[in-house]
Amino acid sequence: MDDRELLEAKYTAPSGKEFTFLWETLSKKTELKTGIFTFPDRDGAHVQHQGGGPVSFSMTCIFNGDDHVKRAGDFEAALLEREPAELQHPVYGIKKVIPTGNISRDNDLINGINESIVTITFTETITDDPVKLEAVTADELEASFDDFTEAAAAEFAESITVENISEQLQLQSFLELQANILNDNLADIVSADTSGKGKADFLTTMKELKNSRLVRQPY
Repeated sequence: MDDRELLEAKYTAPSGKEFTFLWETLSKKTELKTGIFTFPDRDGAHVQHQGGGPVSFSMTCIFNGDDHVKRAGDFEAALLEREPAELQHPVYGIKKVIPTGNISRDNDLINGINESIVTITFTETITDDPVKLEAVTADELEASFDDFTEAAAAEFAESITVENISEQLQLQSFLELQANILNDNLADIVSADTSGKGKADFLTTMKELKNSRLVRQPY
């Protein structure tokens, strides 16, 4: 904790509404952007450090007095507003934040009369240099998935070799068994597609897989 004097806890919603409150528990969490890679032939791991990720502030916000219920309710409503808000943190100063996670509301009618407690996590957001996010349409996603499926199927087919008719029949029987398992497990999921297109495509694929024949490779 800094040596400077603690500030008043205040939240300014995107609409401009301000809320001051007492606080009981404060915590700060910085998520590290790291990648951990392990290898089957050696112990330990290779770790890549890519800097800091989201910084979040968990707070227990206390509203007391005769109107504590209404103020806590208004505060909850303000937390649902979209767009960045401003948090004056008692320790870390003013931050541009967006509420994240869950809103927890507690009213202890025995030990906490005339007191409402709201627990929330505020996550600091980038506002001065916003990241440009490119929208991806459903058609683009579907096209990319189709390309991947075709490439994967081609690679799989090229990797299959059999030396004789016995191996061919054995492998074909195994693939047919797997196709039946896939059909049994996924049919219910595909049936939820109200358009019918997904189900038709699925059944066609399964039929083609079942009817596929492996070409025996020459010695």
